[in-house]
Amino acid sequence: MYERSMRLMMTKIWVICLLFILASGDAVQANSKYAGYVIHADTRKVLYQANAQELRHPASLTKIMTLYMIFREVDAGRLKLTDRVKFSKYAAGRPPSKLNVGAGNSITVEQTILALTTKSANDVATAIAEKLAGSEVKFARKMTAMARKLGLTRTTFKNASGLTAPGQLTTAKDMAMLARAMMKHYPYYYRYFSTRAFGYKGRNYRNHNKLLKSYDGTDGVKTGYTNAAGFNLVASTLRKGHRVIAVVMGGRSGKTRNAHMEDLLDRAFAKLSPRETFAVSSGQPPQHVSMPQDYRLAATKSASIVVAGVPLPRPRMLAMGSAPSIESVINSSITQNTPRDWSLQVGAFTTKEKAELMANKAMSTTKSTGIVRIARVESPEGVRLYRARLEGLDQETAGSACSNLRKIGLGCRVIPPLTKS
Repeated sequence: MYERSMRLMMTKIWVICLLFILASGDAVQANSKYAGYVIHADTRKVLYQANAQELRHPASLTKIMTLYMIFREVDAGRLKLTDRVKFSKYAAGRPPSKLNVGAGNSITVEQTILALTTKSANDVATAIAEKLAGSEVKFARKMTAMARKLGLTRTTFKNASGLTAPGQLTTAKDMAMLARAMMKHYPYYYRYFSTRAFGYKGRNYRNHNKLLKSYDGTDGVKTGYTNAAGFNLVASTLRKGHRVIAVVMGGRSGKTRNAHMEDLLDRAFAKLSPRETFAVSSGQPPQHVSMPQDYRLAATKSASIVVAGVPLPRPRMLAMGSAPSIESVINSSITQNTPRDWSLQVGAFTTKEKAELMANKAMSTTKSTGIVRIARVESPEGVRLYRARLEGLDQETAGSACSNLRKIGLGCRVIPPLTKS
């Protein structure tokens, strides 16, 4: 009798424990919408995966690509942070979350970026899509084409906001790869994702990504929610000298999603040994690293000019060896803005020698000791180019140098520091 009672009691305990487990966050995979993926940003080593390549609704994670497209245009010089983004009747009428900009009114490109990274405004996403491509449909096609170029093979975009639409699908793995591409290609603009709040017309919009505050080391990237998607989150966190990118899709609530994300990050960092990090000294100007997808070639005349008879100051050249780690890229661009955060882009050339020649010419024009950056890049057509920039300048020097270069028929572009919010 005693043994039978004990067996019965143990069975009850086992059933209760099983029910508790099924009701807990450890049973997230029982949620048909759930997917998770965690990688080391540098090595791409997979630290966790569950349904990582199963199709899911992206919700506002879509806006990571929208922002990638914006940064691409800004970096290429086709769009300025001060340019205006006008709202059509269609854009103004998009459902929440929204900034409520009336039809016919406009905001700046920088306000657009901030509204997308913090408020996740759908009306703003549509407005910038219309500005850049003429219509949101055309912009979505460009987003999908870019996704393919970045290796996101299972992602298709149908709009710029992430509002549920037939065929708009992605995977947890693709979203992690997109976040990694954002950091690697546009580290200078990636900083916008860490913005805690954005003020517009007397209202303060807080960033939906609560891990920025609750989980030390997190500096981005994006939340998302729709009924079809559930609660989504892509997070990027630096601890112990390692950067980890994690994706959670299909959460049942924002609270449980965040708790599960923190658990995944804890487990990931527990697997990683501490390592030394290398940050830019505060005593030197920042050495911004950017690998955009689009490049404006300088005029043919620029590439053929020979500088002779003028002793040129020897610049500090940055090594072109192996590609920098994601963390060194981000560290070098997250350095606090200083008056010498301005850069001068001379152009992109077919040979390293021409790029160095034009960078030296720009250096002689500034009559200062800036930093020459020669970066090996690739055009959208797959052509290898060498981009020449002179970095670590103040605004006056950069502007004066560019003006002088243009007077002698050379192309250039002044690149301002990221405006603080």
